[in-house]
Amino acid sequence: MPGTSVADGSASPTDLVFTTPGTGFASVAAAGGGGSGRIYRTTDSGSSWTQVSASGSGVQGLHFVSPALGYAVGSDKLLLRTVDGGATWERQALAGAEGNPPLTTIRCSGPDTCLITVAGEDRLLRTPDGGATASSVSASSARINAVALSSPTRVVGVGNGGGTVTSDDCGVNFTTVGGGIEGVFTRLRASSSSAAYAAGREGRVARTLDGGRTWDSIGVSTADDLVDVAFPTADVGFALDISGTVLRTDNAGVTWRILDTGSSTRARAILAPTPRNVVLVGFTGIRRSTNGGESFTAARSRALLRVRLSGADRAGARLFAYGPRALVTSADGRAWRRLRVPRGAIGEADFVNARTGYLLQTSGRVLKTRNGGRRWTELLGVGGANLARDIAFGDPRNGFLAVLGAEGGSVLRTSDGGRSWQPQLITLTTMGDVAAAGRSVGYALSTESQLFGTASGGVAGQPSTLTLRPAARSVRRGQRLRVTGRLRPADGGERVLVHRRAGGRWFTQAVRVASNGAFSTVWRVRTTSRFVAQWRGDDAHRGDGTPAVTVGVRRR
Repeated sequence: MPGTSVADGSASPTDLVFTTPGTGFASVAAAGGGGSGRIYRTTDSGSSWTQVSASGSGVQGLHFVSPALGYAVGSDKLLLRTVDGGATWERQALAGAEGNPPLTTIRCSGPDTCLITVAGEDRLLRTPDGGATASSVSASSARINAVALSSPTRVVGVGNGGGTVTSDDCGVNFTTVGGGIEGVFTRLRASSSSAAYAAGREGRVARTLDGGRTWDSIGVSTADDLVDVAFPTADVGFALDISGTVLRTDNAGVTWRILDTGSSTRARAILAPTPRNVVLVGFTGIRRSTNGGESFTAARSRALLRVRLSGADRAGARLFAYGPRALVTSADGRAWRRLRVPRGAIGEADFVNARTGYLLQTSGRVLKTRNGGRRWTELLGVGGANLARDIAFGDPRNGFLAVLGAEGGSVLRTSDGGRSWQPQLITLTTMGDVAAAGRSVGYALSTESQLFGTASGGVAGQPSTLTLRPAARSVRRGQRLRVTGRLRPADGGERVLVHRRAGGRWFTQAVRVASNGAFSTVWRVRTTSRFVAQWRGDDAHRGDGTPAVTVGVRRR
């Protein structure tokens, strides 16, 4: 804040609130947290600031009920109250609140009833009289980091691990929404638009039956890690563990029984289109059951000779199995045929019907076929900021990529069949697996076993449009090329990643958008190049991505 002692680095701003377009307040605490705290006020839209309060405790949060009435909270059970528009502040007693806990945020229903979050704790402080007294409210088994009121009585609180609580009596009583799932999970499968399952370590399965809004845990009768699960119905399910054991449940996971696969070969994946049809994909073969797993027989197709397989996918009744160098398909699990695959090792395969499918190679390249594998086309609109880890399409046009790192987003989403991709920042944690069901339903699993679901394709906020235009579509070898673009709408300062594919490698420049939405990059072009721009959106606008634009190179 220019013109204040905060500019010397001795203190850190912690919150900022404006009560009118010109009048605002900023709270600060000593650098490193705690210590002395101050509140500053501006009456000229931030051009200048005046100190209006100082205390021995660091101020962490501000909230104004009206332009005249406001509160500030901080370390050492600090609660300040102003009734004159922030000109003066008076400390409140909070009598009845135990200890001297650090307070982080405050939100109020009316002038006197307020809820206050406590740093690192699962409780809230509730005051009914403007801070004169307070009581502790046990809101959750997890830490609560913030609360908000959507009505005078409706409260929503959020905390660690996505923990969410709600109250309909202004914080007197709370109900947990969803909850954390213990365990480590490694593979995600979508059964329908409402049901998905995650296979995990030590026989654990995470399950959602409401599109990812809540998850619960199922125990499988094995101590080994699970490598795959398949639930053709809500009651009937199959689990495959790392030792090759296959188990079946007929009561939604309450009890399990071990099936005889007829082989000692360990399977790597399991598919169950129906409760009676089960397919095991092993590293060196495929076994099939038509009686619900009571017995299995080996598939004898020539297409499976000398083929190594590691994964499986299903598109309706059509089955697919794949390995690093092979892709096979079947209509019934008995007769299989090989599909042509492009050069490069296959990491994941996902088909939406017999003709349309997508491949993710271990190099990070994403490819698409529209004719059952006879021809493959690379989807360059993916860009190069992140290394893709998994792919899932709900229909031929709508799909997701789980990507490594969060600079551009932890998931990429397409709604045009892979021509362009929209970054979505779900979490700063790397995504390890994604699943899709239909046009807009998706599920995601992070490498830290966080589970997510969306019924809107992950889209939130107002739409934005990103465009990209090279100065020329053909340049002399070694010539410098300006590539410009525009983001609409734009406030200025948004971060856009511009990717260039040349010689089989991706190069990236990060640029800031001007207030009019324009941005520019300059490249030295020595070979044919493809350019892609992406931004991940902000708290008000969804992200966007451009299709790849090609620039050729001429000798003269």
